[in-house]
Order: sequence, then C-alpha cells, then structure tokens
Amino acid sequence: YKIGLLNQSGFYDAIESFIPPRVIPFAKRMATRLDMDMIIMKLFLAILSFSTFNSTTYSNISPMNLSNHQQLLDIQNKYIELTWRYLLYKYNFQRAVILFSDLIRCFFC
Repeated sequence: YKIGLLNQSGFYDAIESFIPPRVIPFAKRMATRLDMDMIIMKLFLAILSFSTFNSTTYSNISPMNLSNHQQLLDIQNKYIELTWRYLLYKYNFQRAVILFSDLIRCFFC
C-alpha cells in the first residue's frame, strides 16, 4: 500500500481472476474504510483463497484437487478467527464488529 499498488488498474485486473468484477468498486471502498491495513487485507485474501464458492458443485464425481472440502473450510475458519482476533486487538469491539461485517458483506457480493 505504501507504493500505491491499490491505485494501479493492473492490480484490480489481476484480482478479477478470482473475484467477480462487480466486487471491485466495493473492494476499493473497503480498502479506504479499513485505512488500508495490510494485515487485514492479507488475511482477507487468504480467506478468499480458501473459499469454496467457485468450487461448489453437485456432482457425484469430486475433483482431484478438492477431495476434502472440510479441510479447506477448517483452514478458512482459522483465518476468519485470526482476522476477528486481530480486529479486536487493533480496534474496539464496536469498530471490530463493523469492519468484520463489512468484510463479510464484501465476501458475499
């Protein structure tokens, strides 16, 4: 964030490969609202990377690389818990709830 990465259009072009383009404006607002705390953004990207939204299928044949969804969900849950604890550490409870709610809203957009 100190080098202005979030001001580069190429950054948002790159993250469009794993998040829907309609989320980009919201992600920009989130970065501003979070005072661009890089730890929160890194944790949020880790949560997104272990997300199973794009791999949810209703098939009898499971993909080779996603044979254990529960393990992915456990890892994601640990990152979510770590994010919550960090928010509580950095901000007061009320601000942590607001920021965590914003992250969830961004996640489900």
